[in-house]
Amino acid sequence: MIDNFLIGFAGICLQSGPANILNQPRDLDYAQFSNYDVSVLPMFILMGWLAARYGLSADIFRCANAWPGRFQGGVAACAGFGAVCGSSTATASTMGQVAIPELCKDRYSGALATGCIAAGARLAS
Repeated sequence: MIDNFLIGFAGICLQSGPANILNQPRDLDYAQFSNYDVSVLPMFILMGWLAARYGLSADIFRCANAWPGRFQGGVAACAGFGAVCGSSTATASTMGQVAIPELCKDRYSGALATGCIAAGARLAS
């Protein structure tokens, strides 16, 4: 593998000079991280963590759980948090921390609780 790298490096240096290959990592880093889809993902994860840490997701779950009466509001809570967050991945991770223990406390099976989280998170995207 290192042989292929050295051969490629030498070939590019002979063809277009060493400045071209030495500037390549800088240009690739900028192109990768200036992409909007990639750059906002850490912010969605941070927002989900802050919501879980300071109780916003638990409050949303309790509110959605109170509205439908006898039925549990796990999917509604996930959809509500997803509407605020906008990311299905952050919604699933945040609401998974809050809703799965709450649903298991109400004697829901783990598969049903996980399915509720997945369905609600899918509504977020």
